[in-house]
Amino acid sequence: MAPRTWLFAIVTTGMAVTLSAQSVQTPQATFEVASIKKRDSPFQGFPRRIADHGTYSVPTTSVVGLIQFAYGVRDDLIVDGPDWIRTVFFEVNAKVGRDATANEMRPMMQSLLEERFGLVVRKEQREMRHLLLLPARADGRLGPNIRKTDSCGNSETRPIQPPLPPGAAMFAGCGTMATIAQGMSRPLRAPVIDRTGIGGTFHYYMHTSPEDMFVPLPGVPSPQSQNNSDASNLPSYRDALRDQLGLKTESFLGPIEILAIQSVHQPSEN
Repeated sequence: MAPRTWLFAIVTTGMAVTLSAQSVQTPQATFEVASIKKRDSPFQGFPRRIADHGTYSVPTTSVVGLIQFAYGVRDDLIVDGPDWIRTVFFEVNAKVGRDATANEMRPMMQSLLEERFGLVVRKEQREMRHLLLLPARADGRLGPNIRKTDSCGNSETRPIQPPLPPGAAMFAGCGTMATIAQGMSRPLRAPVIDRTGIGGTFHYYMHTSPEDMFVPLPGVPSPQSQNNSDASNLPSYRDALRDQLGLKTESFLGPIEILAIQSVHQPSEN
């Protein structure tokens, strides 16, 4: 069988979302029409979410997945609530009735969650173990696969990307160190907070073992991994982070802002 190459891009453009308020206000914006249907079995493969031009559509998601979109928070920072919010699947289709961006639809999803799921959440500080993103080198220099840019739309400032090794997974994107750290939370399986002290915007890419690619999304099953002998010599995510980007993580126990679920129930059928 020919070597298999996995491509997996984590796009980290835009600003990281910071939670600071102690309570969540009831949003006023609403979708014009919304359909929520419980699925008997999860969608197979990678479900594609559409959230633009006034339409939000996803074939399989959990309540945690909807909360992620609504509040711009990672699933590892969503705590409490019953187990089913991560294991019960829903198909969701909603329309605004006009052209609207994903950011404009976030408060509408908050309204939908409150109305259909009875969701009540609270933002608070909790002491949790998380990871700090730091420079890996004593001189602070970054690695060969990350390059500063004046704009994520400027392709001329992207690092030169050679062909991927057989069987490799690729992680790529563009953003500030804060947004790059945010994108690392899933493959590293922990919240990652930027403490590099490095300003600016960066294009980056790195290749790793494919085992770091299939980290489950909340409420979405992972595809079956493929056996590939070519992947045995590929770097782990942490090794690639150090050697290719010049960054590292350190474990830290301290306060971090989370979104706590106070109440939620399963929705009635449409």
